[in-house]
Formats: sequence, C-alpha cells, structure tokens
Amino acid sequence: MFAENIVCTHPRCDRRSFHKSGRCPQHLSKLIWATKAKDPAIDLRLARGKFESAARKQWTFPPSYDIVRERIEDILHGKRPGSDLVVLDDEFSPASHQLWEFAMIERISGDAVINTIIEHQDGLEHYSLGENPFLAFCSRAKAKSVFLPSRNIDHMNIHKIAETLQRKGISQDTIILVYHKTRMDLKLLRQLLESEGYCDILPPDENCFPLIQLLRTNMFKGLPKDQHFPLKLEIVFPIMFPRHELIGLNHQALVDYEQARLVCKSIDELCKPVDERGEEWQPETIARSGQTSILDWLRDGGIHNTVNGELLPPFEGDYC
Repeated sequence: MFAENIVCTHPRCDRRSFHKSGRCPQHLSKLIWATKAKDPAIDLRLARGKFESAARKQWTFPPSYDIVRERIEDILHGKRPGSDLVVLDDEFSPASHQLWEFAMIERISGDAVINTIIEHQDGLEHYSLGENPFLAFCSRAKAKSVFLPSRNIDHMNIHKIAETLQRKGISQDTIILVYHKTRMDLKLLRQLLESEGYCDILPPDENCFPLIQLLRTNMFKGLPKDQHFPLKLEIVFPIMFPRHELIGLNHQALVDYEQARLVCKSIDELCKPVDERGEEWQPETIARSGQTSILDWLRDGGIHNTVNGELLPPFEGDYC
C-alpha cells in the first residue's frame, strides 16, 4: 500500500498525489504498467498449439448465428448488397465512453463503409459521472493517440457520419459483427447519432453479434479453465495468422475491424466439415503456417514482425 501523501513521492516530482496514493496520475500509471509487465506473459507458441489442436475438429455455430450465415449466402449470390453485413469497431474514452473513432467494413468484400475520427463540437470529454481523476488521465493519454495530427484518416461531424452511413446502405436491417463480449460498440454509435436526432439509421441490438463467445466455445472445448488464454484480438489474430502484415497494429479502428473480418472468415471455414474447408484451413496447412523459417527473415530483411508498432529482432516476434 502506498503512503498517504498529498504530493507525489516520486523523486523530483511535485505534482498532486492521486487520492493520496503517493503517486501523481502519471507516475501511478507507470507503476501500474510496470506491475502488469511482471505478470506471467502469454506463451503464444503454446496458444498457437491449442488453436492448431482445436482446428483439427469441426467447429460449431450457435443457432442464433444462422441469420448471419444466411446473410452471407444472400450476399454471395447477389440477393443483398454487401452493406447488409458489416464488421464494426470503435475507439472511445475509457472514462466518459465518448465515441472518438469508428470504422465499418463489409464482411464479404472487405470494402470500407466508413472510417472516421469524430469531430465533437463541444470538445472531448474525459470524465465519467464519478469524475475519476485516474480514468480521466487514461482518457487523455488515449486521446493523444487517436487524435494524432499525422494520422491519415477522415474527420467527420455527426451529420456527415449520418449522411455517409445512409448513402452507403446501412439500415435497420443491417447485421453488425463486433469482436467483443458485448454490443457496446453499436450502442455507443447509436447514442452518438441519436444525440442529433438520427434515430432510424442503425439496426436494433438484436442485429449485433459479439464474436468472442463463439470463438471461446470452440477454441477451448474440452480444455480445463487453467489452460485458457485471453481472447483479445491482438492475441487471437497472430495465433490464426502468424506472419500477417497487420500484426502489432491494433487499437486503430480500421486495423481492428480488418483483423476481426479475417477472424470471422476463419471461423466460417473452421465450422465446415474438415474435408470441405479451403486448403489454407486444412489441419496440416494450419500447422505448417505456424512454422517460422530463417528464409522468412532473410527475405524481409529480418524486420517482418512488429508489436505495438515496434520492430522485433528475429524469433522474438515469432507468433507460432
């Protein structure tokens, strides 16, 4: 437990302590991350092995997912537009839940429906109802990465967003896939639009399908709970796609929803009988794709993998 000091006890820091913790928000944040870094790291090689084992069997969909499968077939056969089934990802304040960035991509074609940072007329909100100073600090830190001036991404106000969604075919009949446990991404986008009176664009919550539970049911079938691992997208994606160029670029809406789309496609393949899957999802092929060759590093100059945008030396970044 920290000393109950009013001023930060970190050397040469005279900022006010966060709730008498003995650390200002900045140094408390660093301390928390340092503590987290000492936690046992996830062994991605072992996780990859669990995925390979699970992929040898036919996966299953819950009955509620049948409407998604039917929608896929309708779009593939030209009976519906691609915008009737999309993947959604949001970036928002961890304190106020104010929506800052979101992207939608057509599940079948991969075409972007929208990818934008949101212009808020009254500025950014960094406080929750409880006005938690530490969450506000985290919110400001995240805002710096989202609103980085050098990012090449559209900026739209709510009216432009509503016009774009309607023009691109998003409607109350659209089915939305999210890589989360809940439907929060859809709820936050709906709140944003409804704040300016746009109440008839987005579908109801029943049309939104969180994917993590579907993945958990199949990935960990028959495994004791102590062998489970977190199903965050930044963990699952490199396990399924070991040397993909999008690895390590998470927490940008466009990257996250493209990764989620590829995970969706892999789940669809894994739910087919093994002998009906595409060649890349046959058990033997999956196992080979997880093997790293020295030629991969020589071909790409030894800088193929990244984590959090930083280049890794050979083999340290191997996700097999």
